[in-house]
Amino acid sequence: TKPRGNIGEAFLLANSLRGARLGRSALGSLQGGMMVHCAGCERPILDRFLLNVLDRAWHAKCVQCCECNCNLTEKCFSRDGKLYCKIDFFR
Repeated sequence: TKPRGNIGEAFLLANSLRGARLGRSALGSLQGGMMVHCAGCERPILDRFLLNVLDRAWHAKCVQCCECNCNLTEKCFSRDGKLYCKIDFFR
C-alpha cells in the first residue's frame, strides 16, 4: 500500500553554491547576516557546509531517517516534514 498524507521525495542535490556537491552550500551558515539553524537539531550551523533539504538547512550529520536513524547521504523521502529512508517510508 502507498503511504498517505503529504508525501514527496527530497533529493540532496539542490541549492548548491559555488559548485558544491550533494546540496551542500559552501560557507553557507550565514544568510542575510543571520545565523542559520539546523532543521534537525535547531542548533546554529557553524560547519563549513550545510545541506539544503526540503527548503531548510541541516547539518550533514542531522539528515537521518526519523525511524531508524540511518544517515541519508544520497536521497531521502519526506512525509509531514519528517525525513525517511526508502525502506521506512514505504512501510
